[in-house]
Amino acid sequence: MWLKKIAPKSFLGKFTLQKGSLIIGIITLIISLICVLSFAVEILYYKDCKTCTDLVMHNAYSFSIHAVIYCIFMIFINIWFIWGVKNEKSSVVLSWVVVTGLWWAQSLVLVIVLLCMYITDTSIAWMAALLGAIVAYSKYTIFDSI
Repeated sequence: MWLKKIAPKSFLGKFTLQKGSLIIGIITLIISLICVLSFAVEILYYKDCKTCTDLVMHNAYSFSIHAVIYCIFMIFINIWFIWGVKNEKSSVVLSWVVVTGLWWAQSLVLVIVLLCMYITDTSIAWMAALLGAIVAYSKYTIFDSI
């Protein structure tokens, strides 16, 4: 079956999948915590903006509040994932893969949209580097396991 050919056998070629899953869960948990802290600081600094219009402040403030709530949700998802890996609950791991995959895809699309909105020579280079990283990652994970 083709699924057995693309399924990983180990994490980074050295570790078990369970240990790799715990490492990834801890890394994404740390990323979520950093996001919550950075958005909380950003919300606190909105009070000091004297030149911002009311519409800009309202939109930026509401988007930041939304991002904090979303990242707090992701913290709980990552804690649930770590619990699921330790207790060998495959349905928890599969649910985490779907939710986290959507989280990363949403972030990637947001970065690409923002780079396209403010297109400069630098952002073209960033988009090329991002595309190269995606191709290299997919080549390493998908095609090397076949």
